Amino acid sequence: MTTDSCRKFHADYVRARLITTYVGPGTDWLDSREAEALARGAQPARINRMQAGDVGIFKGKLATLHPAIHRSPPISATGETRLLLVLNPVEAAHGRRAA
Repeated sequence: MTTDSCRKFHADYVRARLITTYVGPGTDWLDSREAEALARGAQPARINRMQAGDVGIFKGKLATLHPAIHRSPPISATGETRLLLVLNPVEAAHGRRAA
């Protein structure tokens, strides 16, 4: 990845998503207080960042009223690249719940 795709904070429309970065800066995420501030229109005061090799399992909008709020870190102006692995539950891939 060499662009700023998913650069805005958001929640995914899935039950859960596993995210890990192998190369480059990891995914930015907000704790619940900062996510609530963002929902009110304020800029987050503290942004957490996963490190390369960290594994995050983020709850999405289909699992909870308080999903994980995250973004890809801005990298387009830095010359950095990212190698990212994202896994969704099988149900998301097939449009149904797993048995």
